[in-house]
Amino acid sequence: MFHDVPGHGGCTVVHLKLTPSGLGKDVSLEDKVVFDDAVEERRQEADKEQINVIDNISVVGIDEDELRRLMMEREQKSSEEIQ
Repeated sequence: MFHDVPGHGGCTVVHLKLTPSGLGKDVSLEDKVVFDDAVEERRQEADKEQINVIDNISVVGIDEDELRRLMMEREQKSSEEIQ
């Protein structure tokens, strides 16, 4: 499956996307540029959400347990959106 992996301490980049879609249904599985764009878009969305959470914490004064709960809830929503 992996071709041209350098030996003797070399490295290679493997892109992994967990998706229920198969080849032909999800263009990002076959096109590296589309894949990279999708990853970057998700990263920007996560960064914006993280800023919103941090801003809300400072305004409301949420404790650490509540912060953990909010972050786990956000992670669940993100993984559901990906599906």
